[in-house]
Amino acid sequence: MQMLVVRQLFELLVLALATSTISVTITKAGIFKPLRERIARLNDWAGELFSCPYCMAHWVAAGMVGVSQPVLISTGVYVLDVIISYFAVIAVAAVWSGLVIRAFIIVVPRR
Repeated sequence: MQMLVVRQLFELLVLALATSTISVTITKAGIFKPLRERIARLNDWAGELFSCPYCMAHWVAAGMVGVSQPVLISTGVYVLDVIISYFAVIAVAAVWSGLVIRAFIIVVPRR
């Protein structure tokens, strides 16, 4: 039982860190700036999505959870279990993204 809990927490952490890293990279990294600018010119909604790490994390987490289908809490209703896992991944990813973004602002001041 205890190993199962550790595995579930590890799975949550890995999915959240991956979600955070992908989201921050797409929305903040210089290499994706031309893509973000082009998307923003084409569509306001998509432009906002590609500039907001929290917004992007929802879509990335949907893909991650959809593929891996983690069950962090077993309620007996599988769809509910996956929804809970989805929002748990987003919550942890949001916290981690905030820490990473703040660290980069402190280390690399804006010009």
